[in-house]
Amino acid sequence: MRILVRMPNWLGDAVMATPALGNLRSEFPDARVTLVGSVAVAAMFANDPAYDAVIADASGGRGGRLWGARRLAGALRSDHGPFDLAVAFPNRLSSRLLLWFSGARHRLGARGGPGNLLLKR
Repeated sequence: MRILVRMPNWLGDAVMATPALGNLRSEFPDARVTLVGSVAVAAMFANDPAYDAVIADASGGRGGRLWGARRLAGALRSDHGPFDLAVAFPNRLSSRLLLWFSGARHRLGARGGPGNLLLKR
């Protein structure tokens, strides 16, 4: 199983997400887990052996966040996919589009915010 996790961008929010990451790892102990987050969040998790890949999302540059999410998802699919499960902590449309473009069969996120139709649960 391959899991993609779009982390919160702020360090404090990423720290608050660590219990959920632990639960995800407990539920799927043999899964390959790829984390995507801001440069600061990626640096915080870069040397953590619990994750198979930690990617810094710098996709907000040329072309905007939405096209950046598509480019990033394509790179993630080719380098770390295909994904069976994708989880988004942020409620932003770009985060949900990343999950959608990743091709993950199961896409999870909190209810509310834009892009609810892009999630499965």
